[in-house]
Amino acid sequence: MSETVYPRFRWFVLVAYVIVTASTSFSMIAPAPLVPDIAKALNVDAGVATAAAMMSFNLFMGLFAFIGGFFLDKIGIIRMWVICLVIVALGSLLAPTIGGTVSGLVFCRFLHAAGTGPIMASVAALSAQQFKMSERSYVAAFQGFSVCLGVALGMYFSPHIFETVGKNWSAAISWTAVFPAVGMLFALIVLFGSKPVVSQAAVTETKKEKWLSGEFKLALVGGSTVWVLSLMGLIDSWCQRQYDNMMPGFYAADFPQGLGFGALGSTKLTLASLFMMAGTLVAPFLTEKVFKHNPKPTIFLGLTVAGLGILGFQKLTPTTGDLILIGVPCVVLFFSSFVNPTIFGYVAKHFPPNIAGRLGGFIMLWFVFGATAGLGIGSYLLSSTGFYWKPMLLLAIVTFCGAIAVLLLKPPKMFQKLDAA
Repeated sequence: MSETVYPRFRWFVLVAYVIVTASTSFSMIAPAPLVPDIAKALNVDAGVATAAAMMSFNLFMGLFAFIGGFFLDKIGIIRMWVICLVIVALGSLLAPTIGGTVSGLVFCRFLHAAGTGPIMASVAALSAQQFKMSERSYVAAFQGFSVCLGVALGMYFSPHIFETVGKNWSAAISWTAVFPAVGMLFALIVLFGSKPVVSQAAVTETKKEKWLSGEFKLALVGGSTVWVLSLMGLIDSWCQRQYDNMMPGFYAADFPQGLGFGALGSTKLTLASLFMMAGTLVAPFLTEKVFKHNPKPTIFLGLTVAGLGILGFQKLTPTTGDLILIGVPCVVLFFSSFVNPTIFGYVAKHFPPNIAGRLGGFIMLWFVFGATAGLGIGSYLLSSTGFYWKPMLLLAIVTFCGAIAVLLLKPPKMFQKLDAA
């Protein structure tokens, strides 16, 4: 059997993926700091605005990640990036035209999600097809890094753009189309530039292969691994999306509902996003080096500490010092970021490359359930009580449940030859 060849061009592909993913996560988070202003403009309460702007995105993103996973394995990763980035940019550009109603806002977020889902799901296929076995966990970590980078940029620039365009939230969202445009430039360079060829040992799928291939079915029914990873994805998505989409509102909303810092006050969370970026890169080091390829201690540690940090939010007040106001979210995001790259790194290492895209999409489908549940229940608690305290308590409980659930994870026995390689 011929030896797999991994050309150096793969590192530029990785840089392009970082930029492409960051541009979509920027679009994902951009409305979050503006939720109080969106609520006022649409004449709805903060819970409804959060559901329209954020919960709808997460609902559709998981569905399109699942569907996109099949296309990734059939038409190619880079082509999907280009198509998806066009859709994301369109969602932003349409905001001033149709975003003045709840239904119009939801449609814009539908487009954002339709473009983001397949890009997020592509990390397992990209890692498995283009990178060495020893590199795959780290490549998956760069997806988490990219998401955090986009979130950090969105948390910082979105309120500043809002202020620059005269506090018009829809105009601010339209300007965010610049970011997927930059991502598209890098995707096109990869698509039309040098064509790295990975040998058939690394990419075994053909266009004649059935979408529901034997190996894909075996991965689903041959053991509990995919289902435990899907459960972890559900819990991680619940925690991350509820945090990302409610915490900016908590910092911005008037006291006593929130901390009363206004839209620009949510920039206090920017440093925490940088800690989250660092956490995604620390996670594979802990898994591969410290815990000797065992992902369970990494995730258990991360979620346990993150849960304790979330409980600390209930002690914050407008008079709390900046060290604590900034420090608590830094702790939460650093440790909670261990989960996502560990999940997709595990898929890339333990399953065949030709089904990695579909498995990544399948696991991302479970993200929709977690994100929808977290935001739906969180928005309901916010609307019914008028305060963020109960949603935060719920978030802490779910985080601790994730720390326990990861103990169920076992390697897939049906692909042990791949593990040995």
